[in-house]
Amino acid sequence: MERTEIATDISGIKPCEARRFVGELVPTALLVLAWLIICLFIFSLVDPYGVIGWPQIAGFNAVKPLQSANSRIYKPFALLKGDYNGIVLGASRELRGIEPKSSLLVGAGYRLYNFGVVDERPYEAEEIAEFSVNRMAIKTLIFDAEFTGYDADPFSAIGYLGPFYPKGSILRWAINQYFRAAMSPRGLEDSYTTVIASLQRQRVTRHTPEGREVFPPEPYPNVPYDYREAFNATLARYLNELLPALAPQRELWISQGFDHTPLRKMVELAATHGIRFIAFVAADHALEMEALRRRGLWPLFEQWKRELVCVFHNAAATHPNADATLWDFSGYNSITTQPVPRSDAPSVVMDYLDPVHYAPNLGGKILSTMLGLTEDTRVENDFGVKLTISNIDEHLAKIRNAQTLYETSHPEEMKWLASLDRSSPPPAPLQTPGRLDCDARE
Repeated sequence: MERTEIATDISGIKPCEARRFVGELVPTALLVLAWLIICLFIFSLVDPYGVIGWPQIAGFNAVKPLQSANSRIYKPFALLKGDYNGIVLGASRELRGIEPKSSLLVGAGYRLYNFGVVDERPYEAEEIAEFSVNRMAIKTLIFDAEFTGYDADPFSAIGYLGPFYPKGSILRWAINQYFRAAMSPRGLEDSYTTVIASLQRQRVTRHTPEGREVFPPEPYPNVPYDYREAFNATLARYLNELLPALAPQRELWISQGFDHTPLRKMVELAATHGIRFIAFVAADHALEMEALRRRGLWPLFEQWKRELVCVFHNAAATHPNADATLWDFSGYNSITTQPVPRSDAPSVVMDYLDPVHYAPNLGGKILSTMLGLTEDTRVENDFGVKLTISNIDEHLAKIRNAQTLYETSHPEEMKWLASLDRSSPPPAPLQTPGRLDCDARE
């Protein structure tokens, strides 16, 4: 009698209690499952990030204010919906300044997707390149090698504080992030925000189908734009926040050089698949160059360019038939030294939105120079230099000479920049580099 009682009372739970527990658990589990299905349905229908892309209903979900903030989730899906033969890789400069649908590019047969995302790191660019090349017939990869984010820890306080891509499958990450948002209170909140914005027909930052980010209102002819305020805010942030945040890594970069592993992988990927690979140093305004100099980063900026040259020089030795080039649009030239308009400028009168973000017309000039295309308006002769091991030293020397001329001929701009620098350190001297030895940097 005692043994029978033990056999029917396992782990202290009697059969009747177990049945009652299961009877209560199943409805609860079904309720939770139903709730998750409802959340997923609402999230997918409203589509706050534009991942699904349909249906778009005016007054319901046509305005997507959260798409820009979640572009790392949105863009892998957007790329797969199109038919592209080229990818633009870079950060917010390219995100805002490269227009893939320009008549110049389309007429030359380029179908580019702008896969720029805010503060895109080189390892992210390499993962995006792998993702793209493995899924479509890519013929051209264009990469902006941005100095301030090139070898910076993505989880530091430098710049963007949102989620970065992992070092692995970006599609798997994007799918995971999508479903995590969909089945959480965040998804309902984002869906609600999207519906309200659509009902009110708000003007929000958006992406074109080819990936370029467009601000409301983007500076177009006859639309006022406060250049002074844009330059003030950006220069102050770089001088007092972003550039000082690079200081802890200065000694490491000087002694060991920069980490070029992602760039080497991209060059190797392109060479292996017969893809044209173009890297470039963007055309930041001369005042941004002066900000680098004020913060004592100019010698490192030159060292970094010389190391980039070595990466391409050594890659050419390994892959002599590869089509890989490096361009430099930075420094002090007829484009980057454009005067900043007054605050009451009535419309677009220069090629910049602020000192580090170029306008689409300048992005077109950069692409036409690198791709060997022609424009109706002549691209200035001093804008854009293809860097090689044989011309890098002369090129850097010319920039140093141009900097001296700019400094002496623009005293008001120098005072303006100094007024934005809260610590006001003296400008660092322009150091002349020693002999370039690529083997020592590899």
